[in-house]
Amino acid sequence: MIFSFLIASVSTEPKAKMDAAAVPVAKAEADKIKAAKADAEAKAGGAVEVSVMISTVANLVSKPFIALGRRWCVRVLSAAQRKDEEARLKPSSPVKLKVLAILRELLGLFVLLLEALNLEALQPLTKPLPKFLMTTVAADNYPERDEDGNCVGTYEFTSKSEQAWEDGPVFLVDLKEEGGKYTGQAVTESVFAAMLASTGQNVLFFIHGYMVQTKAMLKYTHEMQREFDVLEPQRPVLVVPIDWACNDKPLWNPLFGSVKTYYEDQQSSKEAGRVLGKFLRGLKLDGQKLNVVAHSMGNRVLRYVGKSAVVDWDRDALQSGSSLLDAAVPPEGSNIHEHLFDNIFFVAADIPATVFDAPTDGEEEEQSEHALKSGIAALAVMTERMHVLHANFNDIALNASFALNESSRRLGSRGPNNVWETIEEKVTTLDCSEWNHKGDIALGHNYSTYKKAVAYYHEQMVRAN
Repeated sequence: MIFSFLIASVSTEPKAKMDAAAVPVAKAEADKIKAAKADAEAKAGGAVEVSVMISTVANLVSKPFIALGRRWCVRVLSAAQRKDEEARLKPSSPVKLKVLAILRELLGLFVLLLEALNLEALQPLTKPLPKFLMTTVAADNYPERDEDGNCVGTYEFTSKSEQAWEDGPVFLVDLKEEGGKYTGQAVTESVFAAMLASTGQNVLFFIHGYMVQTKAMLKYTHEMQREFDVLEPQRPVLVVPIDWACNDKPLWNPLFGSVKTYYEDQQSSKEAGRVLGKFLRGLKLDGQKLNVVAHSMGNRVLRYVGKSAVVDWDRDALQSGSSLLDAAVPPEGSNIHEHLFDNIFFVAADIPATVFDAPTDGEEEEQSEHALKSGIAALAVMTERMHVLHANFNDIALNASFALNESSRRLGSRGPNNVWETIEEKVTTLDCSEWNHKGDIALGHNYSTYKKAVAYYHEQMVRAN
């Protein structure tokens, strides 16, 4: 930890012997400094007020257009997606199918444009900041390391910081922000777990989605924590954000830049899931319940937490009636823990709808992987219950993602394609189409922290207890 010391020079002579003429001069200098400080604070406050004003006006002006565009996009994109699925089942004109494919691509680009033009950057930072943070964002400074190579001490980063996978996640406490720079105290994995345990609170890990920077992630975390505090003020759930490194909004090229960053973030989420998995798989807090909410592409992070937990499955053992736990082959030197989490919530999940399907003998591509290959079966071992929150084709962002992922229907669009009977007792689906656009008026996608969603999480956690 870095400390700063202020060394003041104090006169050793008696006060009565001080030069009387120096007193008014010193007082004038002090008044001058005080006035300059007040002027600087006023200017800073004015800058924040202007920023908030611009953001508010822009949001108010854009809302009618966004609402109209939303209705049109939902209707057209949903129809295109349904027609594509119907085309899989019966012959159709090749020209017609090509036109539909082009239409989906164009509308997908339009939706990404709406997403990239998000005005969150103009909003003031939401406080208080969370007590704990896990991140895969590299430090801008050179943090200290202990004898085992773990980052300890002051850790600084911004939204422009690079990604870092080689060291695994960094565990931060006492998070602060000043001028867009975030500073926290890095601690070891064991210290972080001990500090979580010391709170005595049930824990919910929150994994954000695509193109979400630290400032927006902190805003979503604050919204979710605030709802939990209202629902259970005596012993609220502790929301612990996981800030996996992803791209910033490409304001210089919001249309085609968004497509590029989407695929880059897919790769980043895969790496994040692998490095985060080691910590999450080994975490155990006595008497405290662990839960996970993953939103949008954050579900891809979660999926790779599962995939990294099991390197292979003994299919002969499964066919002879063995449990998933007994049939799982974990990485060398590690174990897979049963019922580590109470609940996992897949919210507006930007992963294939096939991930809960029964296993097949084929070699599926990533966009059609079944439960054993997708990581879902491993997650089923690690949790008591799994919940899929979807918007019944009323999520514009996922309708666009359908076009960007080889016409693969997304889990968050309308829930699982099918559910393998081995895990079906653990799986619940919730249609959020009645209120998802209240949580996100533009796209109907960012509803993971909306009060209705948080109330559902809380209800399931209380039921488990």
